Amino acid sequence: MRAAAPELGTAALAALIERGDHWRSGAVPGAGDPHHEWSHFVVFAPGVDLLINFSRFAASSERPCSQLTLLARTADGRWRGDVERHPESDVRMPGGRVEADVGPSQLRFRNGVYELRAVLRDREIEARLRLRPQSRPALTSSVSLRPGFAMWFAVPRLEAEGEVRIGSRRIAFRGAPAYHDRDWGRFHWGGDHAWEWAVALPADLACPWSLVVQQISDRARHHFLSKGMLVWRNGLYWRTLHHRALEIAASGLRPAAGALRVPRIMDLVSPGRAADVPERIDVVAHEGDDRVEGEIRVQDLVQICVPNDRDLGTTVISEARAQACFEGRVRGERLQLEGPAILELNRAEA
Repeated sequence: MRAAAPELGTAALAALIERGDHWRSGAVPGAGDPHHEWSHFVVFAPGVDLLINFSRFAASSERPCSQLTLLARTADGRWRGDVERHPESDVRMPGGRVEADVGPSQLRFRNGVYELRAVLRDREIEARLRLRPQSRPALTSSVSLRPGFAMWFAVPRLEAEGEVRIGSRRIAFRGAPAYHDRDWGRFHWGGDHAWEWAVALPADLACPWSLVVQQISDRARHHFLSKGMLVWRNGLYWRTLHHRALEIAASGLRPAAGALRVPRIMDLVSPGRAADVPERIDVVAHEGDDRVEGEIRVQDLVQICVPNDRDLGTTVISEARAQACFEGRVRGERLQLEGPAILELNRAEA
């Protein structure tokens, strides 16, 4: 038995997504801080997890550049994949549209369904996916990133089907939980900011709940700029528990030794092994009669390295596969959620 579909027709849901989930930069450099934008997908399928990201960058004095991130995690906890930049002659990301071509990889939104093909140049990994939204999207207000700002548009729950090829092995699946968001804004990698972001989805499709937890702070993580827990139930945007209602405590330290670093060249340029990734994060959200408690336990991780915009340092984005468990009561309904999670941490290295 599956959770109830959102109380919104397929055509109306598709219209909401088309209005919010489109490219803002449109390949035109702008003045001021660099414009960063990406379309991000996470799939938790039997035997394989996927992270696919179509991204765009435009600085005021440079031509824009685009890249594809394709990462796959097999059941043994091993990550494979890479980040590949493509020449602009091989890229199409039309402004105002929910579609992209980055080399041979493609993203489309047709008849209310995301259709993706993602493939690396060496053909080690190839994924063909169809993702059907199962929840209403949410659009955040602007968040300060010192300097600059960022916004994101999230579709927290989708149902995925498709096939992944890793080397000679093929994995087909359907009915897998998935997550999608689009992020954009003007800010600098390596600026005075850091973030922790996590999405938790139920392993059982009959469970109606989905959660996103995020906090953004200054680079030293002494002052929090934004913090919140977003809750969906039966596909509906159910509740946000804001800054002062939320306590997030990290414990332990996950070693990065042996973790994949991409682009692969960055393992030579920036071979750091201090991941700054906790073993566990405990979350308590309490506001009025609503209370949610839970934990996110890290299992393994991959690290994406991004050159800083203003210095010779590197920003490391750790994508940690985790297991989540939450329970509580929100707007009079009992919340129970157990399932896979992705915890993302942004850290600037010296």
